[in-house]
This record gives sequence, C-alpha cells and structure tokens, in this order.
Amino acid sequence: MFRHSNPQRPHGPHRKGLILFVSIVIVLMLVQTAWGIPLRSMEGSPLQVPKAWKHLLRISQQYQQMGGIQGYVCYDQNADGACTSADTPAANIYVYAWSNFGTGTLYSTQTNASGYYNVGVPYSPEPYQVEIDIPPGYTVNGYYPPYIYVNSLDPYPSHDFPLIPTSQTPTATPTNTPTTPPTYTPTVTPTATPTPLWTATPTPTPVPNYRFWGHVEESTGDSTPRAGRLTGHPMDEVQVQLLARKEGGTWQLVRAVKTHGNGQYFLFYWNNKGYSMFRIKVVPPAGYVPVSASAPPPGRVIDAQTIEYASPKSGYYLNNDFVLGVPTPTPTATPTWTPTFTPPPTATPTWTPTSTPTPSTGVVQGYVWADENADGQRQAGEEGIPDVTLRLSRQTGLQSLTNWETTTDAAGFYRFTDIPPGTYVLSVILPGSVYPTTDTVIEVQTEANAVVEVDFGLYMLVKHLYMPLLGK
Repeated sequence: MFRHSNPQRPHGPHRKGLILFVSIVIVLMLVQTAWGIPLRSMEGSPLQVPKAWKHLLRISQQYQQMGGIQGYVCYDQNADGACTSADTPAANIYVYAWSNFGTGTLYSTQTNASGYYNVGVPYSPEPYQVEIDIPPGYTVNGYYPPYIYVNSLDPYPSHDFPLIPTSQTPTATPTNTPTTPPTYTPTVTPTATPTPLWTATPTPTPVPNYRFWGHVEESTGDSTPRAGRLTGHPMDEVQVQLLARKEGGTWQLVRAVKTHGNGQYFLFYWNNKGYSMFRIKVVPPAGYVPVSASAPPPGRVIDAQTIEYASPKSGYYLNNDFVLGVPTPTPTATPTWTPTFTPPPTATPTWTPTSTPTPSTGVVQGYVWADENADGQRQAGEEGIPDVTLRLSRQTGLQSLTNWETTTDAAGFYRFTDIPPGTYVLSVILPGSVYPTTDTVIEVQTEANAVVEVDFGLYMLVKHLYMPLLGK
C-alpha cells in the first residue's frame, strides 16, 4: 500500500501520554480530597482543589482541540475495494468531516498529490460523518451511501475511499464445479423452544436525514445542465437556503450555507421536526438574477431560483443546480423635443405644518440559556448564557440589505430595538464547546409597536463531558 511512507499520521504515543497525564492528575486530586494531602503547583505553593480543577479543565480543553481523521482517496484500478500501491492517487479531492453524526460543525481539507488527507477536528464523544466530493462519473467502491462514521477518540481514526467508474460493477468470477449427486438426509423435527418471559425492546424509528448537493454557476450564454455539471463559471460565496414546512404550515428557514470555490454547496438536515416539504433556494448576489434551475426526480423546479422536494426519503439528492446571470440593460429611448408651454403664474399656497408621525418600529428580544437536560425547553434553574452574539438580517427580494448584531447580558438576555416592520432572519453565533438544542436560524416577522420573543437553548459540552469526572 502507498500510504505507509506518508509522515503525516498522528503520533499515537503522544495521545496516550496525555491521557495518562490527565488520569494521574485526577488520582492526585482524589487523594488530596480523601486524606488532605496538599498538592503543590509549579511554584511550590499549595494547590487547592478548586485551582486543581481549573488546571485539569484547561488541560482537557487543550486536549479537546487536538485530533485528526485521515486516510487516502484513490482510483481503484483493480477494483479490490482498497487503496494499494497498484492504484492511482486521487489528488485535490475535497474531504468533509461533520461532527455529531453529520448534523454539527463542518471541517474540510483536500487530498495531496499522494491522495492523502488529514482533517483536523476536535475530539468528540460522538462520531464524525466523513465523506468526499466524488468526481463526476465515479462512485465509492463497496460503500452505499458513500460516507462513513469515524470515532475521533480512536488512536488512528482513518478511512480510505477507493473510486471506480459508475459503469463498473465488481462481479464474482464463476468457477466450474463438478455436479455431485444429491445425498438423502432424513428430516429431523426440531424440539419446540419455550417462549422467553422477557419482551424485546422495540427498535426506535430512525430520524430521516437529507443531503442536498449541487452547483451554482454564472451563465456564459449556453449554461445548461449536463450530467450534473454545468457549462458556466463556478460562483463562490453564494448563499443557498433550505426551507421546510409541515403539511398546511408555513415555510421555515432551517439551513443556510455558501458555495465553495468550485461552485458546490452541501445542505445537510436531520429532520427531527417532522417536516414533509423542502425547498432549496439560491440567493443571487448583487448584480445577478436567476437564469435557470435543474433537478432530477423527485425534485421539482418551481422557478429559476427554487427547487422543491415533497415527502422525500432519507438519503442523497444530487445535481440540484442553479445558473445565475447578469441582466441585460434595457436601451434608453432618445427623447423627442417638445416645445415648452409656460403656464400662467399661480398663487403661492399657504404653508401648513404637518404632524410628527407616530413611531412604527418593533422589537425582537429573548434569552440564550444553558439547556442542562438538552430537551429544548427552559426549566427553573437553567441559567442564561452571557456574551453570546446574535445577528438579525433583513432580506428584500434577492439581496441582504441590513444586518444588526448584539450580545447577551449577564442574564443571557438580548434585545434588538427600532426594527422596521418586515421579514428578518434571526441567528445565534454558537460559541465553542456547545451544541444547540433549538433551531439556530429562525425567520421572524416584525410589526409596528410589537415585540417578538425568541429564545435559544445551548448544551454546554465542556461542562457535561469533564465535570462528572470531578464530582460536579
């Protein structure tokens, strides 16, 4: 195999040494607590238990930032389902690692000239979903769907992606086996097995999850979809939104991403809200208008800006492509000279003062709180989280015109004032070591002299992962 010569693999002994060091610190703290034996810091002064907890927490936070998921991407020449020295490395392939089973933060990298990748990710108790940007005309040999779950806490989390053409299906080679006359075997009636007294636990119904993928490109005059690839120029940093609704309900913004440098976008959604309808919508940047959209069944093109899926099944939905263009200016007609008629002088009107209009703005406010039991509902004793940034964006037509930002106070309270009536997108900027227990991007409607209340729940990972070791 060609991967043994690459020097970029993480060093396992370093990780094991760090784990041993953290374990020794915990044991010393327990000894100090039980027998009163004082611990001492680097300076020689007694190290109190609360201070030791802070040292251990700082070490665990540093340990949490280390990690790497690695492997190879190759063109599987012999179709054996593995990347070996007989295969051709696949260079410059994007590799993506999504935290929390593919529902959290995205980390990405590209393969080097040897087909090797190493995605730097924080350690997490939940597996990462790892997948690649599969080149057109290829698929991953032996895997469907073409992604895997990798545990970042393993000493060497790795996975290879061998690629084969979509037309190439590995089949077993038949062998000529001489026919043997059948041997008669008497049938034995099995003894009835008594019914067990316990009842098996029913398997929970899996939550549907969707992966919408496609391109956004600029029209060159002949930009038409062709086997999932467009003939225009890829567009970077273009916003693509995922909207969802229940039967008879209103559309809600549930995801928003931006395209990569190659024009691609990925919209992943874990449908734990029970939505039945989904729409993919591109937001053209300033100076562009939607030209066309395309999607394979069961996708349905609503207009040049929107693609809709009705009651889709879990899985991948590829080639949801959009083409944007620059509008053609309308020629201005040359004015025809017309003789001007001079009207007779009119009396000067009397000035009448106008009354000052009543303020017609609204307020958006709420709390960001620490959701201790991660149930999405705030209970008594669950405190607010200070210094969390929130953003309020207003969209008119296809362009985002105005953004407001604020932060929560000591009680986790935030407030946007003097907001004109209209439709806005409210989002919370997640700090490190947390994951949300409520939606993080919400569409709100403001009215004059009205107050809109929106709260956000966050689950503190650092507190719940490490404090139980310390008896908290």
